Amino acid sequence: MDGNPNLADANPHRSTASYNRIAVSPLTAIVRLFVNTFGITQPSPETEARAGRVILAMLIGVGVMILAIAFALRSAFLR
Repeated sequence: MDGNPNLADANPHRSTASYNRIAVSPLTAIVRLFVNTFGITQPSPETEARAGRVILAMLIGVGVMILAIAFALRSAFLR
């Protein structure tokens, strides 16, 4: 060391690659999680975007169904 410690000198085992961040949209992260969880072949970027739209539509549909059921149960019990 020459008197100016830096990360490499302070901890030679620490990788500087961990500081390079890649911007990933939350939807892309969900698609990759879905693909990796179910062991599906990795899609091309175009197919990944289409899968993202389909998964987003399914999530919105499930949310709407949950809200509709909650509203129906609420109105049934408050009569």
